[in-house]
Amino acid sequence: PVYQPSAFDIASQKSSALHKQALDADNRGDYQESIRLNYLALEAAPSGKDTSVTRTNLGRTYHKLAHAAFVRKDYAEAVRLFQLAISNIPNEQVTIDYLAIAKDTLANQQREQQRTAELEAARQRIAGLLGASPALQGAPTGSPESGLDYWDGSPETLGSGEQAAQGSEKPPTS
Repeated sequence: PVYQPSAFDIASQKSSALHKQALDADNRGDYQESIRLNYLALEAAPSGKDTSVTRTNLGRTYHKLAHAAFVRKDYAEAVRLFQLAISNIPNEQVTIDYLAIAKDTLANQQREQQRTAELEAARQRIAGLLGASPALQGAPTGSPESGLDYWDGSPETLGSGEQAAQGSEKPPTS
C-alpha cells in the first residue's frame, strides 16, 4: 500500500511551512507580512497541534511594531500593538511592562493636549471679550499728541522731578 498522509499531517505541514515563511519575513523586517503569515499558519494548524511557537513569534512581531510606534510617539498605536502582543504571549513580562509605560505616556499626552486646548479656548474667550469691549474700542493710547502720560522709555526723555512737577510728559526720577 502507498502511504497516504492524514489530514492532520497535511494541515500540520502546511501550518509549519507558513510559520517558516513568517519567520523569514520577520527576519527581513517585513513585520506586516510576518503577521499575516503567522495568522495563516494558525488557521491552517489542525486541531490539537501545538501552536505556542507560532503565537510566541506573532507576539514578538507585534512587540517590535509596538516599540517602533512608541519611538514615533504614536502612543495609542503602541498601546494597541502591545495589547496584541500580550494576547499572543500573555506571560511576557517585558511586554507587560512596556504596555504600562505606553499607557501612562498616552494618558500624559492626552492630559497635555486637553490642557493646551483649554488654554487656547481661554485665550480665544479673552481675545473675544477684549475685542467686544466698547470701553476699549477707540480708546486713546499714550502719545505726546494725546496729552496722556507718555514716556517712550529712553533716558533722553527722562526728566528730573522738578520737570515732572511742572507738567512734563517725562516721569520723575527717584
